[in-house]
Amino acid sequence: MATIELPAEVPAVPHMDSQPTEAASVAGDFRTVGAVLHDVQSWSDRGAAPKAWKGDAAEAAGHARTRFARRADVAEEALQLATVASVRFEDRLQRLEKRRSCLDSRRSLVNEGIQGLRTVIDNRSIGEAEARTQAAALRRRASDLTGDITVWMLDLSDAEADYVGALQRIDTVAEARKVAAKVALPDTRALYAHLRSLRGDARATAAWWASLTVAQQQALMVAYPGAVGSTDGIPMVDRDAANRTNIDALRSDLQQRAEHGRLTRQQQRALTNLDAMHKIEQKYAATVDPETGQPLLDIIKYDPFAYGGDGSSIVSLGNPDLAGDVTTYTPGLTSHGGTLDGFAQVEALHTSMAASSGSAATILYDDYNMPDLDGLPGDVAGSPGRFDNDLRDAMAVASPADARDAAHHLVGFLHGLDATRTYSGDPQVTVIGHSYGSEVAAYAAQLHGSHGQLDNVVLVANPGVPGHDVHDLVGNSGIHVYVGSDDHDPVSLLGRGPAGGTGTLGQDPAAASYGATRFSVSGGPETLYGLTHNHDAGSYFSGEGLRNITAIATGHQPQVVAGRTEGSYENLPTFVRHSAEGSLPWPYNHLVTDGDVASGNTPAAHAVHTLTGLVPGPVKVEGGRLALDGAGGAVDLTDAQVHTLDLLAHGAGPLDPLASYAAAGLDGVVPVADDVSHNVETLLSDLKGLL
Repeated sequence: MATIELPAEVPAVPHMDSQPTEAASVAGDFRTVGAVLHDVQSWSDRGAAPKAWKGDAAEAAGHARTRFARRADVAEEALQLATVASVRFEDRLQRLEKRRSCLDSRRSLVNEGIQGLRTVIDNRSIGEAEARTQAAALRRRASDLTGDITVWMLDLSDAEADYVGALQRIDTVAEARKVAAKVALPDTRALYAHLRSLRGDARATAAWWASLTVAQQQALMVAYPGAVGSTDGIPMVDRDAANRTNIDALRSDLQQRAEHGRLTRQQQRALTNLDAMHKIEQKYAATVDPETGQPLLDIIKYDPFAYGGDGSSIVSLGNPDLAGDVTTYTPGLTSHGGTLDGFAQVEALHTSMAASSGSAATILYDDYNMPDLDGLPGDVAGSPGRFDNDLRDAMAVASPADARDAAHHLVGFLHGLDATRTYSGDPQVTVIGHSYGSEVAAYAAQLHGSHGQLDNVVLVANPGVPGHDVHDLVGNSGIHVYVGSDDHDPVSLLGRGPAGGTGTLGQDPAAASYGATRFSVSGGPETLYGLTHNHDAGSYFSGEGLRNITAIATGHQPQVVAGRTEGSYENLPTFVRHSAEGSLPWPYNHLVTDGDVASGNTPAAHAVHTLTGLVPGPVKVEGGRLALDGAGGAVDLTDAQVHTLDLLAHGAGPLDPLASYAAAGLDGVVPVADDVSHNVETLLSDLKGLL
């Protein structure tokens, strides 16, 4: 066979030194500085001297603030321009990155074709004419691809040069003033007024936002980041950027105040909330959703001051605008939006959903006034005499009023998801609620009806729902109602039905007569420990419960179990009585109390178990010290704590010693070994969850 000219293999497409995520980070930094400067500039605009200043001093102060305001105004304009330039650079880099991916795929195909043709020619398994034809086609493909790679490299160079040039044109006050004079900067106050006028209409908001220029959007995000970040109807990627700007600006301001000792109690609590949010941001700073290529964490709303300092938050793993399977999780009593309580359940569910379907977004909805025991507005942290206020707040769980109010906001959020969704297929939308949060989810399903996309409602550890049956709850909307309920979870036995519950919040949705689909959960023991552990969200979002919730959220059927009927399980009074009697053995080989060996099923063993949690092996209490054999550590007990232990050891009921716990300061007892899973502080927190 005559010589046949094959093209050289196409070299690798160069990697991009500039990355979209880095450009987005720089844009975020500019937005944050711009937001802080906007606040300073607003202060300067007010221009008044202190009231005590008179005459020349007052006039000089006014002139100084006016000059400062002008310079601050120019700097704010420069930062707006820098932010817009960064966002446009990010957008160009994203498009260049997609082009690079396509070029790299073409390169692989061309080089495979060259290698394949070389092999068949060497093996003389192709005719000369056919080999020449294929070689000519490969040369054209390789030449076209090389040219396209060259154009791509030039476009990348232009994008970088344009960005550097945009920043260089505003890197001094004089240059910034000159550029700003030539550019019609957005009227942020007018834009903000229009944004407020659209609140409550997510679709109108979405349409209006899409009509704005990049400069207008970015100007609003700099001047009013909190408003942009909390508005339903604005795309998630923009809400996330605005919220990160607001969080960074607030946290920077409060940290500076803290350094000078000028924080109020409210501000200190807000800073604690912001620090918790910052840890989540740092944890996911480098984590990208493999389905979308975007950052995995989206901050959809965040207010560290909301609800008397509890804070509010809506965060998502995965972008709900782009995902095929979208879940919204509402936690219950004692959850705080500021510290993102319930995020562990969202993480577990997202990992499970992503493994099942790939295209998943899992949202923590902590944006309602959840009853708690951490104090009402105005309470002083750690002050005595406030438990009555705390208890009144917590007792709100006995009424559905807060849940109905929260459900209206949740439905508004769901309609916002409908307005901004860009997923091309038919999404699977699910709302999941735990404990009092499931009450919110139930009312949201009732309010939502068939208006918008909602496929499933999952009620976990529910204490009672409205309506006599599932049809009363969702009518003919097509919403499927699923229930996960452990028969050894006392809170799930509170609904009106065969369990003999109080029915304060409505019917037991796990009852067969209610008509919902009940799925299996892992279940827990009938013990004092089980009174709290079995109701914990973590016990439902693990094992069998997690598998079934994942199945529902990804459009599959869970493992179904029969609904409750009279006599099919222990009702609430019987279950509590058996748990209090300690009728089941504890996981101890033996207990040593002041040197005397006792069996693991004695009242004393129950007491130590209550104090320390599930601990394998023997336990010892000697001379005011609580120790675990072989644990390599011990805890000193005060006389009051020993007295409380004695009360428990001699038959005090499981809920009776609550006052003694507080009086004895047992919430200060810490685990004596790493394998102690529930110390007193955890037990107290769990017991609060039963109220």
